[in-house]
Amino acid sequence: MSATNPPRPIHRAAVIGGGTMGRGIVMCLADAQIPVTLLEADAARLDAAMASIAQTYDGQVRRGRIAADQARERLARITPTLDDVPLAGADLIIEAAFEDMAVKAAL
Repeated sequence: MSATNPPRPIHRAAVIGGGTMGRGIVMCLADAQIPVTLLEADAARLDAAMASIAQTYDGQVRRGRIAADQARERLARITPTLDDVPLAGADLIIEAAFEDMAVKAAL
């Protein structure tokens, strides 16, 4: 960051890959009040990622770290998708795909 290159605001983000790292990144963005799109390659993996995120937020509510309404708000900021079209509107796209170089090269 410098005077000639000021930081750009992030109004919407996207994460490609819903594995452990991708889920963590998605949650950090949602926690920071940034709407985020989660792109996965197939419905089963996307459903599993969203279920894991919901379970993590539920655990935070049970432990008293966040309120139930905060968990709902954070989940509402996450848009799961199988289609890469919604990524076009993102200010920031983070690749967190499985560690397979062929997959990463295709992205």
